Amino acid sequence: MKITSLQFAPWYRVCRRQRKVAKSPLVVLVALLAVATLVSVQTGISERIHKKGMLSDATTFMKKRALTQTNDDSSFVYKDVTRSNERVLYMAFYFPQYHIAPENKLAIKDGLEHYTDWDVLRANNRSLTPLVYYNLAADSEVFDRQDETADKYGVGVFIFYHYWRENSLLLNLPVDHFIRKKRKTKFIFCWDNMSGFLGKQKYDSPEKHAYQLLRYFMNENYLTDVYGRKPFIVYFTPGMDASYLRRLVIFLELHNVVVKVGHNYQKGRNFWDLPEWSQIASEFAPHFEGGPTRSNLYKYLPRDPTPWEVGKEYWQGAITSWDSRPRCNSVRTDQKRCGGHLKVPNGQVSVVEFGRQIQTIVANIHPKNKDRVVTLFAWNEWAEGAALEESVELGLGFLEQLI
Repeated sequence: MKITSLQFAPWYRVCRRQRKVAKSPLVVLVALLAVATLVSVQTGISERIHKKGMLSDATTFMKKRALTQTNDDSSFVYKDVTRSNERVLYMAFYFPQYHIAPENKLAIKDGLEHYTDWDVLRANNRSLTPLVYYNLAADSEVFDRQDETADKYGVGVFIFYHYWRENSLLLNLPVDHFIRKKRKTKFIFCWDNMSGFLGKQKYDSPEKHAYQLLRYFMNENYLTDVYGRKPFIVYFTPGMDASYLRRLVIFLELHNVVVKVGHNYQKGRNFWDLPEWSQIASEFAPHFEGGPTRSNLYKYLPRDPTPWEVGKEYWQGAITSWDSRPRCNSVRTDQKRCGGHLKVPNGQVSVVEFGRQIQTIVANIHPKNKDRVVTLFAWNEWAEGAALEESVELGLGFLEQLI
C-alpha cells in the first residue's frame, strides 16, 4: 500500500503543536505502528473478499454503475417521470369511453341501444376480456389501480384521447377524475380531430377550445419538459388549420401555458405527413404500412423522417395486438367487412411477438428520438383487442414484456 505524506499530516500537526516532532521517538514509533496496522487490516479484508468472491460482485456493481452513467438521462427533456430499466419512456394510449355519456350512445346490430364499449365487447367474439368492466365516471379507484400498475411496469404516461366536437368538450369526465390527485403516471392529450359519430369537427373557436383545455395543462400531472412545454398531439393532419393551432397556442400563452403541438406520424390517414407546424412526430403503430390487420403486425420497420428538422422531437411506436371483431358489429364504426362473425381474431394477438417488437425498438432507438420515447397502442382499447392492462386470457403478459 502506498502511503502519501497527506496521510501523515494529522499526526504531524498534532505533534508540531506540542513541539515534539523531532524530539519524541515514541511519537514516531506510534505513527509507524498505526500505518502498519492499517496496511495489515486492509490486506486481510482484500484476502477475505477474494476468497468469498465479493470482489467480482463489487466489479459487477461498478460495471452496472458505469452502464447507468453511460445511459445518463441528463440530456432528456422529460424528467421526473417513470421510465423502464432501459430508460425508455413508455406512453400508452388511453380510451376514456368506458362510462355513460350522451355522446357515447351507440347501437349494436342486436337492435338495442347501448352506452359503452363494454356492451359491444360482451356481445361479440373477442380475444381479450378485462377482469372488471369498470365505470370511469363512477369508480375513482380504477385510476388508482391503473396508476399503480402502470408505474410498476414502467409506463410513465397515459395518452388520453381528447375530443372537441361542435365546440364542446366530450367524454372528459374520466380525465377530470384522474387529475383530482397527484399521480405517479403523467398524462398528455392526443386530440382525435376526425369528424364522426361524436359530431362534426369545427375549426372556428380556438380560443374557446384553449380555455377549456387550461385546467388540464395547468394540472401537476400533465407531462411537462424541462423548459416548461407541454406536448399536445394532433391525430389527423389532412385539413388541419394551422392558423387555428396558432391562435390556440397564443391564447394558452396568455395564461403562461406553453404547449408544443405534435402529430401522429402514420401511413394510414396522414400519409407520413410531416407538417411544418408540428414539433413532435409520434409514430402511430396501428396505421403503419398495411394497417392494423397487416400480416407483419409485430415487425418494426424503422422510418427515416429525413426532412424532420433538428431540434424537433421524434417518438417511436408499438402495438400490443389487434382483434377488432367487437368493433365490427357496432353500427357507429367505419370498420366494414372486418369479420365480426369470425371465430378467430381478424388480426394478431401474441404476448411473445409483442415482446420481440419491444426488444427490436429498444435496440434501435432512432437518433432523432433523444428522449427514448415509445408510444404503445393501447392501454385499454378492448373493443379492438389492444390492451396492455390485465386480461382474463393473458393476465399481465403484455406489461411484463416492458420490464
